[in-house]
Amino acid sequence: MSLQYIFTAKEKAEPTAEYLKSQMLHHPPNKLSRHMEEPVFKCIFLLFRICGVLETDNASINACVYFKKAFVFIINVILLVIVSCMTAFVIFIKDYSTSSRGNMVVGITLILQRWILCSRIGKLHKLSFRIEKLFKNWNLCSENLSHKSIYVWSAITIVLFALLCVCGIRVAKTFQGSVDILSPDLKLILVVVLVCVLPLILLFPTFVFAIYYTVICRYLSNILKNFMKTFGAITNPNYVINLKQYLMIRKLVMEADSELSVLMFTSTLFNSCSLYFGITCVLHSKHYISLGGISALLAVWMISTISSTAFFVMSKTGSSIHELSSSIWDKVQQLIPAGQELTSSQKRLLSVVEKELTMTVWKVASVKRGFILGTLGTIFTYSILVDNL
Repeated sequence: MSLQYIFTAKEKAEPTAEYLKSQMLHHPPNKLSRHMEEPVFKCIFLLFRICGVLETDNASINACVYFKKAFVFIINVILLVIVSCMTAFVIFIKDYSTSSRGNMVVGITLILQRWILCSRIGKLHKLSFRIEKLFKNWNLCSENLSHKSIYVWSAITIVLFALLCVCGIRVAKTFQGSVDILSPDLKLILVVVLVCVLPLILLFPTFVFAIYYTVICRYLSNILKNFMKTFGAITNPNYVINLKQYLMIRKLVMEADSELSVLMFTSTLFNSCSLYFGITCVLHSKHYISLGGISALLAVWMISTISSTAFFVMSKTGSSIHELSSSIWDKVQQLIPAGQELTSSQKRLLSVVEKELTMTVWKVASVKRGFILGTLGTIFTYSILVDNL
């Protein structure tokens, strides 16, 4: 059904402040039952729970909520202690090699992103509910969004993580004999924790967020496409209704960006470090093989490949929002006749669509097509320069 006919006859009057306020998608998302949630979001939040990123309802007070909060807090504190020990190790032994500094930055970035994810997981869930609610209110068909590529990407990432754990176990065996103060059982437990559990709860949430970010941007892009298609298909569009619709869309995009921009920054920082290690693997492959064998080389390459792919997909889907908003601006200019006196709704619509609508990286840089090439080029250049120092 076209968006033009969603509003009632009463709503076709000039938009009032009360009406816009009531339509800005601030209805409690919990009114949507969980069984109505899109399958792709169910899978994403299931992966978050597997990683130990649990959603707690602050409105309810019971033993289960307290257990979840305590469980998440204990895991985060343990990870913080591990990362702090790694940082102190680099500082006190004065090992300022690029690999040591890179490992330190990666650890700090991952623990920071995990803390932010744990504090915002409830808001991320509500954001997905608001987007689904907008689809239902506007009778948009979410089935038009094919998530097969998302499922395939997720499956490949999980398989690569399993292979990463296998490579980690093989690398750990090379160092297992050098630790004689521990019993074989304790060594086995230590290997399982460091090689299997630690990547699951520290590294994997970063890639689950990349999937979530991609799906959110795909939904927002689909909404913008539908708005532009509907706006251009009508001979005499109702600019009052179009203004209401675009204000809702803009509000939702800005709310999504406010929740995701910081996490996009930490994801970009982690991708920079992992891409640097991938480049050093190519330049100094013999050094990595001498440390942990071919398994160490494969492990670094897999992390770098997964991270770079996730960053590219996130940036590509995020940049589509800016491209579609620019197309809407061009479409509005084409449909409004030149030379005639503009109505207040036309002036307001022109002024709103003229403003840039983009996803951002911590409100500093806009996620555009040039951002992808610029970031990857900068990382590649500086990685080679730093390696030669």
